[in-house]
Amino acid sequence: MTKAYENQRELDKVLRSHRRWCAGRYGGKRANFKNCYFEGVTLHNVDLRKVDTSGMALFNVTFYRVNFPVQHISFNPDLRVNNCMYVPGWDV
Repeated sequence: MTKAYENQRELDKVLRSHRRWCAGRYGGKRANFKNCYFEGVTLHNVDLRKVDTSGMALFNVTFYRVNFPVQHISFNPDLRVNNCMYVPGWDV
């Protein structure tokens, strides 16, 4: 794992910048969660389809209305998932 997101504030900052990038707005930056480790954070109203999520590990993560490519994420039994959408055929 290259980067750990255990702090909600830090993760929210990255996701805000990613939303700006997706919208083509100034100051935005594409999020890269490749080989990242997430623990105890909440992803809410997030579209991860344009994010490199290969090798992303999630522990004790809560999802609300999240679009993400399931095939690139490793899950464990502590993962809580609510209102998620599976995006078949998405490719990085």
